[in-house]
Amino acid sequence: MKISGRFFDVYLGGVRQGELPRVQITVSAKVSKKAVDRNLIKRRLREIIKLLGVGYCLNIKIIVIPNALKAKFSELKEDFMSAIAKFNEATN
Repeated sequence: MKISGRFFDVYLGGVRQGELPRVQITVSAKVSKKAVDRNLIKRRLREIIKLLGVGYCLNIKIIVIPNALKAKFSELKEDFMSAIAKFNEATN
């Protein structure tokens, strides 16, 4: 299921029996030519996933949109939480 946010597109799916959950974060060079900036966004998103504890129960793929570079940690967290809430609404 694809959920579009302000800073990234999130693809969420359940974990099948016998499969381990995984998290993929894609930040292309279109977001920033500097690897330092791309890695900063990845670290922030990994920390958000760890804080929320959703990486243990879902398959998650995140594709970052260029305006995420200017976003604060709290804005990224709020956007990701709204994506998880939309996913919960759609599955229930």
